[in-house]
Amino acid sequence: YVRGQLQAVAARRDEFGNLARVFEAMAKQVFARQEELDALVKERTLQLEQKNEQLEAANAQINQELTLAQAMQTAILPAAFPQDPRFTGYAMMQAARHVGGDFYDYFMLDEDRIAVVMADVSGKGVPAAFFMAVSRTVIQSVAREADGPGDCLARANDLVCQENPLELFVTVFYGILDARTGEFRFANGGHNPPYLIGADGMVTALETTGGVTEAFDPVNEEYGEVRLEAALQGSHSLAIEALAQRVVDSVGAFSDTAPQSDDLTCLALRYAGHEG
Repeated sequence: YVRGQLQAVAARRDEFGNLARVFEAMAKQVFARQEELDALVKERTLQLEQKNEQLEAANAQINQELTLAQAMQTAILPAAFPQDPRFTGYAMMQAARHVGGDFYDYFMLDEDRIAVVMADVSGKGVPAAFFMAVSRTVIQSVAREADGPGDCLARANDLVCQENPLELFVTVFYGILDARTGEFRFANGGHNPPYLIGADGMVTALETTGGVTEAFDPVNEEYGEVRLEAALQGSHSLAIEALAQRVVDSVGAFSDTAPQSDDLTCLALRYAGHEG
């Protein structure tokens, strides 16, 4: 149908004219409705485009803020081990998201004793990262006053539990190396088992719990302690950074294409012997 096509017929006074006039009226209504629908679709399309632009801007802002949070979290962690000929150390953290709940720490208690901390907060993302910062600060605040690792974790636990509205929890390994004697005292609050690598390369698990060994491969098989021990075998001759990287590479090769299921944190401390 073309508008105006029936005008000549509609001018007639017979039945054909009446029918043409009715048909023209119906056609006008249809065209008017079509124009309304076209205008409505155009309006809704414009609104959708605007919403998408707003969503993209919001996502960009969120990503920018998360990147900033990641940089801040990285800045919180210590950058380098204290320089001392009696020991060397290395630590790294690879978050499963922009920010994570894992953290490590190390600090001198006095001129001869270095404290090391490995911890994992329950959950992921910003809440876990915030609780991580609080937990790290609390442990540092009580470490020098505590009577050994066990007392330190007990005091830190009491303080953390006082202000915990989200009811998060954190597993912690805390150890103290006395560089004068090589004695290493530690307390483990539900965290990974520490491994001792002897001068002969022998690998010994000092305690058993869970942790980095909970990484999974694409078929959901767990990494496990056996693979971790295998990665540590023969690592006594490696530089401390290479030792830690071997563990990280081993987990990465095992996980393959599976997404990282948890934060990955590794800390290695090597005792070189007392001076003189």
